[in-house]
This record gives sequence, C-alpha cells and structure tokens, in this order.
Amino acid sequence: EALSKRQAEFESAVKAKNARIRELEARRAEAESRLEDEVAKRGALEAQREALASEAEDARRSTAAAEAKADAEARARLEAALRDARETERALREETEGLREAATRAAEASARREERAAEEMKDLETRWQESEARHQALAERLPESTRP
Repeated sequence: EALSKRQAEFESAVKAKNARIRELEARRAEAESRLEDEVAKRGALEAQREALASEAEDARRSTAAAEAKADAEARARLEAALRDARETERALREETEGLREAATRAAEASARREERAAEEMKDLETRWQESEARHQALAERLPESTRP
C-alpha cells in the first residue's frame, strides 16, 4: 500500500511535471511565434527605414541639384546684368566726356565770339567817334564855306 501510494504520488508528480512541460513548451512556442513576428516586423521596419533613407537621400540630391541650378541661373542673370551695367556705365562715361568736350568747345567758341564782338564794338566806337569828330569838323567848316 505504501508502495502503491508512493507510485501514485510519483505518477501524480510525473503528470504534474508533464503538464508543466507542456505548459512551458506552449509558452515557448508562443514566445518563438512572437519572436518570429517581431523579427518579421523588424525586417519590414528595417526595409521601410532603408527605403525612407533612400528617398531622403534622393530628395537631398535633387534639392541640391535644383539649388545648384537656381544658383547658376541667378549667377548668370547677375553677371549679364553686371555686364549690361558696365556697358551702360562705359557708354555714359563716353557720352559725358563727349558732352564735356562739346561744352568746352562751345565755351571757347563763345569766348572767341565775345572777344570778336568786344573788338568790333571797340572798333565801331572808335569809328563812330572819328565820324563824330569829322562831322563836327565839317559842321564847323560849313558855316565858313557858306558865309557871304
């Protein structure tokens, strides 16, 4: 009877141990399943991260290329505007120099005309005074020549 009791206890312990083993194996299978799911999710997330990183790099490259193109276009426009401004400045300087030279020539011509006019006025005044003097002399002689 003691043996039978002991055997029953042993069988009961074996059953409990077997039940515990089945429970642990089920938990282990569940854990392995969750692990596989997590590994699959991690792989998917890693692939998504790589795809996003690739997209970000492509966007960075295209942005850099667009900025470089815009910079080059702006630089070309500014250089063209600078060339135009320099050409306009050169033309204005030439025109200014031409106008200064023309003004100088006009001033010199005006000064010469003024000198000639002053000389002519002086000459005319001298001739007028001489004419007045002759007229006066004639006027004084006229009464002598018309005297009886």
